[in-house]
Amino acid sequence: MLSSGHESFGRQAPSLPAPRKAVLDTAIMRVTRLSYDGSDLAPEEPSEPEEAFRVITQLVAFARHRLFRDGKLLYDGAHSEGALAITDLRERWHCHHLSPFDNIRFHISFSHLRSFAAEAAGPNFPGCNANRASRTM
Repeated sequence: MLSSGHESFGRQAPSLPAPRKAVLDTAIMRVTRLSYDGSDLAPEEPSEPEEAFRVITQLVAFARHRLFRDGKLLYDGAHSEGALAITDLRERWHCHHLSPFDNIRFHISFSHLRSFAAEAAGPNFPGCNANRASRTM
């Protein structure tokens, strides 16, 4: 059985190159730079739902990818350099890149965002449940 999912007339097909990946883990978020120069990347596995969101920014324009949410095709097309996407990871996402790409992904849990909002509560964070009466200006 071929692990790459490609057949090569009874011989094992050469495995496709993996995207380049650099990861920075911090106490409050994970930052990942992901890039690939080819147009033959296998589709990603769907993400497991979690209480978090991801912000993705494209460092270069790319011609085509297919984006799925909960198993349904949501988008089939291109993105320009600087395009920004925010995905709610409580849903299952997966992407099939069909052209070269280079992006940075910020993975932030909802609990860390809530903690930040509570600590920074003030006039710039209306609606935050933090006790503003105890703060001094």
